[in-house]
Amino acid sequence: MRLKISFLCTVSLWLITVFFSGCSKSIDLERNIEDDNLTEVKSLVSTLGFDTVNLKLDGDKIIVEGDILLYKSKLSKTTPRQASGFQGPLIADNNMIKYFIPQALSNADAIESAFNEYGSLQVPSNFPILLPSAAFYFTRVYSEAEANVVITTYYSDNLKNYGYADFPTLLPALGIPHVPYPRLRTGKYISINVNAWNNINWSQKKFLIAHEFGHAIGLRHTDWKRSEPASAYENGVLIGSYTIPFTPNSSKNPDPNSVFNSGSGTTPFAWNGFTNFDKTAIFYVANGK
Repeated sequence: MRLKISFLCTVSLWLITVFFSGCSKSIDLERNIEDDNLTEVKSLVSTLGFDTVNLKLDGDKIIVEGDILLYKSKLSKTTPRQASGFQGPLIADNNMIKYFIPQALSNADAIESAFNEYGSLQVPSNFPILLPSAAFYFTRVYSEAEANVVITTYYSDNLKNYGYADFPTLLPALGIPHVPYPRLRTGKYISINVNAWNNINWSQKKFLIAHEFGHAIGLRHTDWKRSEPASAYENGVLIGSYTIPFTPNSSKNPDPNSVFNSGSGTTPFAWNGFTNFDKTAIFYVANGK
């Protein structure tokens, strides 16, 4: 990932929020983009609200903002602004997360600890909506086939290239009265550069996993305004990011300590916990059950 790290675009006041999926076991993040369809791909990705300046394209895979993975073949399963905060509400498809850790990664306990931070979150005291006491529930499994979140590995000599995560994909609405809205399936793959992983400490590993899982549940970078105008149009469609209610969006870096800030490509932050606004964002995206 591009790391420091951040959260989210998202939502109007009645949103429940965003999720998107996909991933890859390896992608050449250093490859320059030369593709007959590049202009079209950039246009579609921009319509979804993402910065395309440093977009990386490798076959079907598209990396945006350093560490968020989209797929050309799945762009049709999105709608304008979904990637940046669908004017929902959207329902989380699965809050019961079974995750798989490959043997190639040392310090598996740092990964477990990152997921445990999500699992132990309590509803913020000032949260305006009655929600379940936990956002997500996690179980480690030892078979990739059992998992709905899979940590995968690749190798890059660029030690500033830490990893990336799938954004969620859109699922159809359930045909029942209380769930008439589209749902979002958590991104399945979080891919980690083994060489970079071995070059950072335990606390940074935990931070990296917590950040990337945020993308897998649909959170964009908190400081998205650094690289994207607040309001812009692409082919006549308004693009940009929505703010999750009760989180700030008044500046280019509204929550400097957010786990989901984007960063400049140096080493990851050490783990220092979620901010209160991070917690609010996580509960909004998890709040469909």
